[in-house]
Amino acid sequence: MMPSLLDVVVAVLQQDEQQGQASLEAMIELTATHGDIWKDCLPKLIGVVSEVIKHKDFEEATRSSTLEIITSLAENMAALLRKNLGEL
Repeated sequence: MMPSLLDVVVAVLQQDEQQGQASLEAMIELTATHGDIWKDCLPKLIGVVSEVIKHKDFEEATRSSTLEIITSLAENMAALLRKNLGEL
């Protein structure tokens, strides 16, 4: 389910950055409370976050929001993040 959600967020960001940013904010909250939802698709999440951060046409707030998702994982699911970063 989460890979599909990521695909939707990417599509929304491409169509309307403000709506995409709202989607990212919801993902931050979801990640903060249920970080384990990313267990099976963390590499894809990291890839999407990386691409958004590198995309200079996005507003700084949008790029920061994507980074906030990883920050939330680092705070709440550090072992999962370390394991997956080691595999990348």
